[in-house]
Amino acid sequence: MQLSLDKLFKLHGLSLSRQPKDDVTLPKLVEAILSKQSGWREWCKKLYIEGRAKEEIIQIQNSDNTEIYFNFGNWKSPGELNNLSFDTVGIPEEILVVLHEGKMISPEGKLSIKHLKELGIFPKPSKKEKTSEEICKWLEGIWLEDYVLQQLKNIQSDCLLDEVGMSFKFPEKSGITFFEFDVACLRGYQLFAISCTTDDTSHLCKSKLFEAYRRAKQMGGDEARVALVCYSDKADKIKQSFMSYIDDPKVEVFGSKDINNLSEHLKNWIQGVDK
Repeated sequence: MQLSLDKLFKLHGLSLSRQPKDDVTLPKLVEAILSKQSGWREWCKKLYIEGRAKEEIIQIQNSDNTEIYFNFGNWKSPGELNNLSFDTVGIPEEILVVLHEGKMISPEGKLSIKHLKELGIFPKPSKKEKTSEEICKWLEGIWLEDYVLQQLKNIQSDCLLDEVGMSFKFPEKSGITFFEFDVACLRGYQLFAISCTTDDTSHLCKSKLFEAYRRAKQMGGDEARVALVCYSDKADKIKQSFMSYIDDPKVEVFGSKDINNLSEHLKNWIQGVDK
């Protein structure tokens, strides 16, 4: 009997709250974003600022004016997110072409969360009221997970992968809090778990790697392998820092210079763990 990801997780006392996703969302848009990711990530700052709740942390007064600084917290309410609508100024042309081809720009010429929701082109969350939030999350960074999923599909036969998927959600249970994991694949009895972030700051990427390592071992046991895909240009340093705490040379970090040829890097990593 062939082992599945779901059965593997159950062997380690975990169960999924919903089926993971095994198809790539909007692959043409993902490719366009990847080709102009710097400009897209810059434009998405609008989404981050407008879509998240703000909490005032300090006011600084001088003779001319008062400057107020905020922390940005969780996503706003479904109703507030549903009303978000953005000018397309600043979106790279290559991405804008794909958005227009897919009729993702509203009749008013805006990138509207309500319009995208009405199109029904994004995966539906388990809670209907979370749809607008999931769309915002995808635009901001989940697209990278879909890209990684596509790269795994590209090498699935070469690497003898039995199953690939993304968006693994585990409900809270005794002794284990709720958590999600980005992308994973299974080869025989061995789990390869890949955490993804569009962040490029070393401390956040390193924190993400440590969390991914802990979760991967929960999901697949001692033989599980973990990698981080990020936009840091210091991937080697992130890995070295990690290994100064946990000596596991099979852990890998793929940074900004690896993204465009990611399928080949993933293939070398997966095939190389046996050596």
